[in-house]
Amino acid sequence: MNNGVRKITDGAMMLAIIGIYLVLNRQLAGMMEMFLFIIPLPMVFYGAKYGFKDGLVVYFAGVILAFILGGITSLFYIASESFLGLAYGANVRKGASSTTLITIAMVVGILVNLISTVIFASFFGYDLSADAKMLNDILTQYMPMDFAISYDYSQLIRIIIILSAVFAGVLEGLITHLLSKFMLIRLRFNVAKIKTVEYIRVPKWTGYVAFILFFSSNYLATRLADSYMVDLALIICMLSGIYLYVFGCIATMVIVRKYMPKYRSFAVIIIMLGSFMFLSLFVILGFLYITTNMKERILSQ
Repeated sequence: MNNGVRKITDGAMMLAIIGIYLVLNRQLAGMMEMFLFIIPLPMVFYGAKYGFKDGLVVYFAGVILAFILGGITSLFYIASESFLGLAYGANVRKGASSTTLITIAMVVGILVNLISTVIFASFFGYDLSADAKMLNDILTQYMPMDFAISYDYSQLIRIIIILSAVFAGVLEGLITHLLSKFMLIRLRFNVAKIKTVEYIRVPKWTGYVAFILFFSSNYLATRLADSYMVDLALIICMLSGIYLYVFGCIATMVIVRKYMPKYRSFAVIIIMLGSFMFLSLFVILGFLYITTNMKERILSQ
């Protein structure tokens, strides 16, 4: 079959899958939006087979289809998740590392959840302040009277809601990556293998930026009066803190594997226990791991 005809045929098939998803989502009153990790798969396939440039035509056609068959929320999810699939598939075609693919999936997953749950929550049927107030009222009813009056849980609940959106985005990105990799392997695409944590590399400047954003946004969150600005500061603080924390966990795994090889299977338990007691230490350790030659020094000994 002619390559141009094959592109059109595969594109039409991907659009048909997106159309089926939109129809099912409409008939089930939006319940299909719980499974966001399946939306990128059609564009993952098309991007991996034909690349980013050719995939843009199918992508915009899918967005138009979502505009016709779905509402504002469906349009947003189709546009964002399909772009994730296209970028993911195009990087697979380029032979990108598994680290790059996971990063793309997780970053987009986090952004989608934060936009839909926090930043433009009203468009998606959420009211962050109302939810925080409701949960605060519930908590104060079941707390001792003197303690309940002296403490307002609303800000803490807002932080927990935002943090849960971030972790949900990470989880969705990871699931999307695993499903995409499984699908592409079954379709006999060449997908990079996941390397061990010792081989994960990021630019040093990202560590400095994350460190500055973490402490500056944390400071601003306690000084700003506008609730939306406070939410934005908290989001930046959490994202930068999670970034440093992840590399702090990686540094801990490298240290355990190097100096305590007999206990390498307990590295996850050590990280979990340490996270509860020394969370700030993991953030600082992650900053040092990114910005210094700590990893090279550990592995060279």
